Amino acid sequence: MAPPDVQAEDSWSPHIDIVQIRKDIPRSFPEQPVIATSSHIIESILVEHAKFDPELGYCQGMSCVAAVIASRLTNPAEASMFFRRLVESLRGLWLPG
Repeated sequence: MAPPDVQAEDSWSPHIDIVQIRKDIPRSFPEQPVIATSSHIIESILVEHAKFDPELGYCQGMSCVAAVIASRLTNPAEASMFFRRLVESLRGLWLPG
């Protein structure tokens, strides 16, 4: 599946995604201290992805995937790129239908 076309940032509605992302991060593996200390990386991964792919945006379950990646790849740029490639390959799992 081809990656989505990158749209202008002003076509992305950040408020809804950011509110949901900030609700979900603390619920992603709350018993794991490394996740709490990586929350800023997790948030940046998810917000960046939602901007990159506004059609898909942020979906439930992505915070858990981003948390695992952020706990292993502590460089935010590397973690974000890994997440983006992974979601592109599994994009259909989060799309309706």
